[in-house]
Amino acid sequence: MLLACVLCLAAIPVPSLVVQEQTLRYQTSAPAVLERSTADLSRHLVVDDRWPVLRLHLPGTQGEVIDTRRADNTTYFYRLREGDQVSDTVRVDTPDRPLPPLVRPDILIDKVNYYLEVRDAGVPVKRYPISMGPKSGRKVCLDRSSTPEGRYRITGLQYESDYYLAYNLNYPTAVDRARYLFYRKHGLLPEPDRPIGGSIQIHGQGDWYEWNWNLSSNWTWGCVAMRDRDLDELLAQPGLGKGTPVTIVGWELTREDLLAIDRADHRAVARALQVALGPSARCDAEWLGRFQQEHGLPITCQPDARTLRALGLID
Repeated sequence: MLLACVLCLAAIPVPSLVVQEQTLRYQTSAPAVLERSTADLSRHLVVDDRWPVLRLHLPGTQGEVIDTRRADNTTYFYRLREGDQVSDTVRVDTPDRPLPPLVRPDILIDKVNYYLEVRDAGVPVKRYPISMGPKSGRKVCLDRSSTPEGRYRITGLQYESDYYLAYNLNYPTAVDRARYLFYRKHGLLPEPDRPIGGSIQIHGQGDWYEWNWNLSSNWTWGCVAMRDRDLDELLAQPGLGKGTPVTIVGWELTREDLLAIDRADHRAVARALQVALGPSARCDAEWLGRFQQEHGLPITCQPDARTLRALGLID
């Protein structure tokens, strides 16, 4: 009986993943997850938020994947995870492209896909790989582990940084403060007197973290870290500096959420909140936060897409 069980286990096919140019071809015996990272996944059997990992649930048991969520000039490692089994790790090197002179630049930081995207007049022109804090959630207070999400601006440059060079960001904004006050009022902070924190930057790796040159881990205290050479390329652009908009999206505040916030009809939101929470409800941080907390939604204290959907205001 024992021998038969061993033979049965040996017969289970290991998930297969191969790469041809930029296309990933996979085959599994059951639904699987594709893991992608700038860390060499062959060195880690299990990865968590300490590693910059993107996970994609694959449709079907065989097919092709063309990853359009990658940064330029970056080495990526991919593998399949099917239950307790993992495939061999494959490596893909993405091509580089020049960063053209910028006229109306802004920056999008995508925490889910681990890249910083430079845009000009809203058009993406180049992506850079990043690492962040080891806690994937959205920052609400000083924790030395999570990265903010929302709309920010560069407030200045720091040329004497422990991490090479740095762009300073205007965290916390009024939105961050309103959300922090909601958490404090309702006893949601890790500690009652925990401050909101600050000093969020886009910075380099620096000599102290030389071992992270290949973005092999999420190691910051909440800042966004880049390779020093990538930061040099940004700093060479005169249009990227004080006042440049920086949007950070993640798991709790998505691009869809930001678009919904921009387009929200505050009167309609207030009416829907009054139906849900009572006639005194208003479209403000306190009442939106209450509704989100009651419905198990991310507490953004803004009329984001998931909140508007729960209120029946969008499909």
